[in-house]
Amino acid sequence: MHIDPSWIYPGTVVILLILAFMQWQINATKSMVLVLIILAYIVYSHETGHTLTELKNKAVDSFNEAVK
Repeated sequence: MHIDPSWIYPGTVVILLILAFMQWQINATKSMVLVLIILAYIVYSHETGHTLTELKNKAVDSFNEAVK
């Protein structure tokens, strides 16, 4: 069985939306918000190409320059 890689991003978005909806139905707002934050990060990083690792590396480089 071969899975087409082009379906990984939309599939992940759909699964996270379903999970968030399920959490909303059982009134688990904290976990629903966590799932939505993860979803927002995935969509943001996919659309912009920016990741948290890139942000961390910039912060570390900036700190290293300030210390020198």
